[in-house]
Amino acid sequence: MSLFELVAIVHSFISLALIWYMWCRLFPQYRLDKFRQEMFKVRNELFLFAASGAISFDDPAYRLLRRSMNGYLRYAHRMTFYQICITLLEWRFTSDRPNLAWLRSWNQALREIRDPVVRQQMADFHRRSTNLAIRFVVTSSILLRIAVLISASGVLVHENIGSLHQALKKAAHATLARVVDLRLLEADAARSAA
Repeated sequence: MSLFELVAIVHSFISLALIWYMWCRLFPQYRLDKFRQEMFKVRNELFLFAASGAISFDDPAYRLLRRSMNGYLRYAHRMTFYQICITLLEWRFTSDRPNLAWLRSWNQALREIRDPVVRQQMADFHRRSTNLAIRFVVTSSILLRIAVLISASGVLVHENIGSLHQALKKAAHATLARVVDLRLLEADAARSAA
């Protein structure tokens, strides 16, 4: 083996090690930081919406939505496909069942908002935070990414959606919904923040 071949092998090994480190260590931390930053942005917009006087800080809808967002922020490092599967297995094989009280409380609080514009805006904040959580979970697993790409191609073919972005968003939601009840994701976030 020549010196040139040995240098090429060592160079290749170092390059693969760096790629592995970036993919397994740096990229997950970047995803986590990006998710938290985006959730902070939505939570800040919710705060400014309440500060403008559109909704009271004591309103149940505001408090519930803020608690859910805080749960997403606090325990985002646990929001992986693997952890969700473990939690589902735990719920299935133990008497500890998921509590969907948060969702019932949220729907009730949303119905009690009299102004339809404020109700729509609060529902939009909720939708945005849920979409961020779905995207974060889907991007945590290579299997879910592949399933979303396959599902998105089906969405593009069978439905009249013009943009790839919209197809991917719809496919991500549908794919994760097939695996786990999305209400459980919110219930876990709200429980974590309590």
